[in-house]
Amino acid sequence: MPQFAATMSVHPNSFEAAAECAGEVLEQLDGNRPDLVVVACTPPHRRDLADVSAGLRKLLECDTLVGTVSSEVAVALTDAPGPGGAAGFAVFAADWGGGRARPLRLEATATGADRRISGWPDDLPASGTLVLFADPLTFPVDDLIAICAQHAPDLEIVGGLMPLSGRGALAIDDSVHERGAVGVLLDPSVGVRAHLAPACRPIGSPFTVTRAEHTVITELAGRAPFARLREAVVAHHDRRGADRDRDHDCDAAIAEMMHSVRVGVVVDEQRCDFGPGDFVLRDVRHIDQRNGAISLSNIVRPGQTVQFHLPDDGPADPPDVAMPKGALVFSPGADASGLGGPARHASDLSARFGRLPLLGMAAAGEIGRVRGRTFVQSGVASIACFA
Repeated sequence: MPQFAATMSVHPNSFEAAAECAGEVLEQLDGNRPDLVVVACTPPHRRDLADVSAGLRKLLECDTLVGTVSSEVAVALTDAPGPGGAAGFAVFAADWGGGRARPLRLEATATGADRRISGWPDDLPASGTLVLFADPLTFPVDDLIAICAQHAPDLEIVGGLMPLSGRGALAIDDSVHERGAVGVLLDPSVGVRAHLAPACRPIGSPFTVTRAEHTVITELAGRAPFARLREAVVAHHDRRGADRDRDHDCDAAIAEMMHSVRVGVVVDEQRCDFGPGDFVLRDVRHIDQRNGAISLSNIVRPGQTVQFHLPDDGPADPPDVAMPKGALVFSPGADASGLGGPARHASDLSARFGRLPLLGMAAAGEIGRVRGRTFVQSGVASIACFA
């Protein structure tokens, strides 16, 4: 029967923190050797990550170890999440009986006008799960997603973009890399249910993009995007019972939303109604109040349907799964535009499922499926629930 473990140490010394975690993991696994160990630590531990990862792998005798540095980490094993934000060293472990987890070290190299991804296995599995940690500055995640969609459409991809101020830290077994991506291929026999939990909710109405240039929306349903945004804010405040000094109230809200609003792009245009699970969320890079244009983090095209989204401080949508035995969560950080961070999702999941070995980490983009297609987006939590 599969076994899972999760624990965190807030000891400032990396080696002491790792030793504490190793002891807890061995106790939770009844001394069994795990197939997979996932490490997530905050920046104070980055310098020692290579040595600590090698030591952990030796102590726990795991088949595969992957890990990263994140601005926030959290665990949930009881009814309350572990601490996140400052010094934190967290470990998740899974024992499926051996031979179920294969490590991947991926790199991208330029070949003329194209980019080639190396490190991908020749025997690409048709199904199963890929848990991926990628540096968005040096690795084309969208290219990898396209390759998998073509050659392995049933392969589920769960993970996140993990930059650290331009200096990544991606651990794979006994080494740490600053570029590329690392991951683990889980055998199809491993029970995994992927779930996206939106941390943002739509406001206002959906609109058709009537003019756009690359990543800039210049017209929404015949009007300036900024005007549409203002209308959505006014309606949102009215529904929430805001003060009647609407101009002042709206101006103050828009000033806050400059750092928190996201634009959801509809995935399936054939649907008549759109809800939180129908959008791929994109960061807003710039709002030009002079001409009303809005710049996004990804290309947008005329004819697409979009809707503004704001962070939601309510409970996240729970996974539509039976009682999981463990989970990994990639979510926006708590300091990322008012979102709740990994501690929020750890708390939500533990409130729903009780004692759950779970490791959560902040990401700069979350990978998961929307309406059957895999995307990198912002403003959701990508969750892998293990049966």
